[in-house]
Formats: sequence, C-alpha cells, structure tokens
Amino acid sequence: MADLWELECYLATGEQRRQTFADLVSRIRAPAPEAVADLGCGPGDCTVYLRECWPFARITGVDQSPQMLAAARRYAVPGKLGFQLADVRSWRPAEPLDVLVSSAALQCVVRHTELFERYLGLLKPAGWFAFQVPADSGVPRQSLLSKLCAAPRWHERIGPLVYPTKWVADPEEYRRVLLGLGCRVTVWETVYRHVLPGADAVFRWMRGTGLPRELARLPADERREFLTEYAGLLRQTYPRQEFGTVLPYRSLFVVAQKPG
Repeated sequence: MADLWELECYLATGEQRRQTFADLVSRIRAPAPEAVADLGCGPGDCTVYLRECWPFARITGVDQSPQMLAAARRYAVPGKLGFQLADVRSWRPAEPLDVLVSSAALQCVVRHTELFERYLGLLKPAGWFAFQVPADSGVPRQSLLSKLCAAPRWHERIGPLVYPTKWVADPEEYRRVLLGLGCRVTVWETVYRHVLPGADAVFRWMRGTGLPRELARLPADERREFLTEYAGLLRQTYPRQEFGTVLPYRSLFVVAQKPG
C-alpha cells in the first residue's frame, strides 16, 4: 500500500468519500442484516454511515493502519460498532456476516480477485459482498507524477512508479469471477466531478489518498523540492476557479449476492 499519505489531508476528503460509500451501500438489498463489516474502514467516518442504514446491526470496521484506527475509535459504540486492527487479506469475523463492504481499499491489494472466494466464505447464504475501487489509471494527476519522476533531475533517484490502481481489474473481469462463484452481480462506473476547496486542492487530495512509496527514496529536502514542483504542475492542469477546483474522479462499483 502507498506509504506517503497524510491523515489530515485524508480526513479533508471525507465529504467525497462518504458520497461514494453511500452510492455503493445504496445498491445492497439487505433489509435487516445482523452482522456487517467494512474492510479498509480508514478513520471510520464512512463506517458510521452503516449505523444509519442498519441501526440494529453489529458493525465492525477493519483496517491495517493504527493511525486510521486511532481516528476511527471515536465512533465506537459498545456492542454496536467496533474497530479491529487486521490485514484485510486475512481477517476473519467472529460470526458469519450478512454484508461485507469495502470502499477504496482493495485497489491496494495485489491480485485481490483471488480473495473473492474467501470473502464469500465469510458470508451467510444470500449475503452481500460490495466494493468500490478507483478506476482512474492514467489520469493527469498520475501521468504528471510519472513524467516528473522520469525527468533527468529525478529518474535515477526514484525510478518507475507503481500505482495501486494498477491492480484494479477490468469491470467484466470482476463480473466473470463473481459469476463463476455463483453470485448475482451488478457492476457500474460513476465519474464524479468533485469540487475541492482551498489552494492546491488536488495536491492536498493526492497527499491524503497516498503518494507512491517510491518517493520515500528521496531525502527530506529533495522530497520537498519534488513535491513543490509536482504541486505547480497540478495547479496548471487543475486550475482553481472562484467556486473551487474541479477534480474528475472515476469509481468502479461491484455488488454481488452470494447464492442462498
């Protein structure tokens, strides 16, 4: 997973993340689930939305970042909403689940389609597995970063980048895998046009969602120089307007129901 992210900047994306999360959950047709889990729950500000949807469910948020969970635990409600530190690839619930949801986390897991059978095994019959991943590979904010890393000033120090979105599969690959496991499957994409406030808004978005770990190879002073240059390129590409900065953002959604 990407290492160079900043919690304060990540929290600033909360409104946009909650919209995407709500759009995902809205397609889950579970009328009264008893046990629900959110894989890659982050700071919990989306997980708490599940209590609004299913107030009588026992909800567990799972993340492998102690920093994220430290922020999430303010939402904990004993017996109703709790958080666990665990690897999303190997976590097991205390009881079979009715709903397993994951938003903007699985793109950081290599070959995550190989985990789908395991995830379905955590569900009760007719349970729901739903996830969302960014489908924005090759967008300007990424290509600018790649080109900057390839520039003579930086290429020997950084090398080629590997984006987490490299591991996002084709939509029909997700459908094929889940149909092969006997599920009913719905797949769709949405392009959001987020309006971000403040100066250097897209740069702050990138700092919050995670800059590639390869930048950690740079000494602190050179990293600041690199990021200053990157911020300037983003300002040119995503100009600030009187109402904010528009960030196009494509998301891929998959909702699957396990056989009953």
